[in-house]
Amino acid sequence: MAKMVKIDYSLHYKKWHNESIEHFDNYSKYYQRILEKYLPVDKSANILDVGCGFGLAIYALHKMGYKNVQGIDISPDQIKIAKEKGLAVECVADSIIWLNNHKEEFDLIISLDVLEHLPVENQIDFTVAISSAIKGNGKFICTVPNASSTYASRWRYIDWTHSSSFSEHSLEFVLLNSHFKSIKIHEIEFMVRPKYPYLPR
Repeated sequence: MAKMVKIDYSLHYKKWHNESIEHFDNYSKYYQRILEKYLPVDKSANILDVGCGFGLAIYALHKMGYKNVQGIDISPDQIKIAKEKGLAVECVADSIIWLNNHKEEFDLIISLDVLEHLPVENQIDFTVAISSAIKGNGKFICTVPNASSTYASRWRYIDWTHSSSFSEHSLEFVLLNSHFKSIKIHEIEFMVRPKYPYLPR
């Protein structure tokens, strides 16, 4: 039997992210912009970031005043960096098993740019496990590559570990089959519009 080669995902991740506090602070502004209106009013809400990477979103949520935020990731290299920032994170071998062992614990689960990395045949198992870990009145926020965008092919293939991209219909299909009831899908922009509309974005 051929020996499996260990893939170092940080080789890709570090193209876009670094460990500096300036980078964490800049990303805090981005996460505040895209998440703020969907977050719980209660700053003591129990929040989990699945696929937390360096912990950029956890760091942002702390800056926004949320006290009970933790994260899980399968990458020990990325978890190490998050721990160095003092964040409550855990390296797990299997996120689905971990979630199934924490049923109805969280008011909010976020999973940002994670679902597309899973093989298509595992995506619904993953989101079902997320659904089971959310309290009855809780919420799930995820971001995925937009298959309907002008740059759909670039974002689908920019990362070798991407298995898929999503239209609003395919994402809704996954979530409906994962026991989510009230689903809202919105486009988000990485960049804000310039102050003067004639300037290029």
